[in-house]
Amino acid sequence: MLKTHSWMGDENLGVIRATQHAIVTPPDALPIRAQPYRTGPFKRQIIADQINKILMLKFIAPSHNVCASPVVIAPKKNGKSRLCVDYRQLNNITKKDAYPVSRMEDCLDSLGDAQVFTSLDCTAGYWQVP
Repeated sequence: MLKTHSWMGDENLGVIRATQHAIVTPPDALPIRAQPYRTGPFKRQIIADQINKILMLKFIAPSHNVCASPVVIAPKKNGKSRLCVDYRQLNNITKKDAYPVSRMEDCLDSLGDAQVFTSLDCTAGYWQVP
């Protein structure tokens, strides 16, 4: 089974842009410009490596936006490091979405012919790269 599906572990991931998302804040809200957290050289290197990796995979793109949220490194169960973005300050000013959760069938239909899937874990206001 592992041999048959070995291509799934080659990190050649794609992106499905089936939905669009908007973060709505009050018109009088100031942009969130949080300072980076202090980190040592070892963690700074991990952050740089992981950002370069997800830039190359085109999961993120360079931005010149005035908003900024700090990143943190969290340990995974397997001992590796996980890059997380702390969006808690942004979450505090974001207008809550009053719409119901999408129907699972509609979400699955929007995936089209994709064969490999991943997810973003937004636990506790952090965005995490799986």
